[in-house]
Amino acid sequence: MEELLKKYDKACRNGGSTVFKIRDFESIRLPIFNMDEPFIFETLMEYERSRGFIRIHDGFVALTSKGLSQAKEGRTDWD
Repeated sequence: MEELLKKYDKACRNGGSTVFKIRDFESIRLPIFNMDEPFIFETLMEYERSRGFIRIHDGFVALTSKGLSQAKEGRTDWD
């Protein structure tokens, strides 16, 4: 979520799109994610369903209004 928030803030400052390709995130390519790609995407989809902070569609991710509200509260505990 931190990386998504940074991308979101940058896009807002630059007038860019606030919808991002999931594969463009550095954190997905970290060594700790040595699981296969379907596992990572399924985990993200489960996070989307359980928390409602993000919306995923066709390989793209965006913050929801709930996610933005959570971020504005200054909370960094996204679990």
